[in-house]
Amino acid sequence: MDRFHPLVSIVIPIYNGSNYMQCAIDSALGQDYDNIEVIVVNDGSTDNTDEIAKSYGDKIRYFAKENGGVSTALNVAIENAKGDYISWLSHDDYYLPNKISRQIVELEKMKNRNNLIPYSNYKNINLLDNSEKNTIISDYISTNLSKIDSLKVLYTCFLGGCTLLIPKTAFDTVGLFDEKLRTTQDYYLWFKFINVGYLFYYIDEILIVRRIHPEQDSIKRPFTWRFEVYRLFDFSDKLFSKDIRNSSEEDKEVFRIQYRKSLRRKIRGIAFLFHLIIKRILLK
Repeated sequence: MDRFHPLVSIVIPIYNGSNYMQCAIDSALGQDYDNIEVIVVNDGSTDNTDEIAKSYGDKIRYFAKENGGVSTALNVAIENAKGDYISWLSHDDYYLPNKISRQIVELEKMKNRNNLIPYSNYKNINLLDNSEKNTIISDYISTNLSKIDSLKVLYTCFLGGCTLLIPKTAFDTVGLFDEKLRTTQDYYLWFKFINVGYLFYYIDEILIVRRIHPEQDSIKRPFTWRFEVYRLFDFSDKLFSKDIRNSSEEDKEVFRIQYRKSLRRKIRGIAFLFHLIIKRILLK
């Protein structure tokens, strides 16, 4: 039997990422899996991102474009990727050395691996309060290889996009990231993957480190994030309401809790919008 040894494209979108990007790129190049390419896309940065990226020479494939948002940069990378699998790495996060190899080992065991998308636990470094926390997803929800558990990890927002290893065929089937979205473009796509038959496959290990900091869109644009999250769950409910209705009572309670949270986000978002409108009126 031939060895399962696919080419993996690690894609790194960067906008003004000079403070973290070297750590991200080095972690991609430092993978102990030997069949990778590293694609870096500069999304119109105004700092010295270009200089740092070019210093890697032919160790990476480098593309520069006008600023259009992270979705546009990811799409450029995916369109140019040669790999059988895509692994997204944000410029402010980094992989542990065995991130790719661990996922390839697990996929090699599975007969239905063409429809599987591995994901894992992760470590959070929160620069807002200087704290660190390990997110062990199985501590919160069941993580069986099933459609309903794939939905649960999305509805609870535990899925870290940079932990995924995605078959290139998944993008060929459902398309690329929605370039109109600023904060939820990843989850929209993950729901679409489930809708056409892909399942998320849990690996109970920490394989990446995520940074939380003030420059992230979900923090810089709280109203946009709240509004997009509410629309996201409305979109997913239309796709999967039947699956949720037919799930167990225990599973239904997970979805009920998340629905209440999304409703509160919408209410807070509307209140915040009225606050801005009143503030502008008063300042006139």
